[in-house]
Amino acid sequence: MKLENKYIKIVNTNYGKIVININDRFIGKSFSENKYWGIEDIKVISKFIEYKCKNKKKIIFYDVGANIGSHTLALSKIFNNKIFIRSFEAQYTVHNMLKETIKINNLKNIRLYHNAVSDKNGETIKIELPDYSKINNFGALELIKPYKNSDNNLLNKDGAYEEVKTISLDSFDEEVDFIKMDIEGMEHFALKGSKELILKYRPYLYVELRKTKKDELITFFKENKYEIYQKGLDAFILPIESKINITGLNKL
Repeated sequence: MKLENKYIKIVNTNYGKIVININDRFIGKSFSENKYWGIEDIKVISKFIEYKCKNKKKIIFYDVGANIGSHTLALSKIFNNKIFIRSFEAQYTVHNMLKETIKINNLKNIRLYHNAVSDKNGETIKIELPDYSKINNFGALELIKPYKNSDNNLLNKDGAYEEVKTISLDSFDEEVDFIKMDIEGMEHFALKGSKELILKYRPYLYVELRKTKKDELITFFKENKYEIYQKGLDAFILPIESKINITGLNKL
């Protein structure tokens, strides 16, 4: 990635420097104007991590759909050497922006993957490319048709696409503590490829509901003794044995 591109900018945030696209009308704009994005979600996730991992020496966090790294950067700084983060981003340009953010902040507790998290390993999928030089919501890019987000149809370059390999979370047999998942309709595929990991290690999850198969998600987690608390378009999903008293959220 060429940082001299006029739409790429490095800005200071509450947690360090981050590489943004100034044409991103949501995340990029928020960082540029306010120095943060998703700060309330990060605070709640941090509290859950602290509760679950209070007696652990090492926290393992998966950022699935990391985008430019708002959660990755913040949690890396908040928990420092106590946390290890696996960050997954399918868009090559966005992945490279996060790669640069990790580099300029000298973060050693992150492993970055240029993959689409799904239910299979090593399959190749094609992603229609947006025009990163035009104003758009790049974090809302969908990988599979039919698209539910009109931005996908409006701003793709004519015929331009890139290929990315899929990866399943079940390929990581480790005691993951928390999974954040925001992958624009791919969530049900990713969860199918995470079933063994979830059932074995009982992580807490934060999952976007807006474009995924919500009913299937609810059924899967309830059948496996999880409780689901909706927060706007997202949900915190906690194993019943966590016994956390949740207030102010809608229990599904």
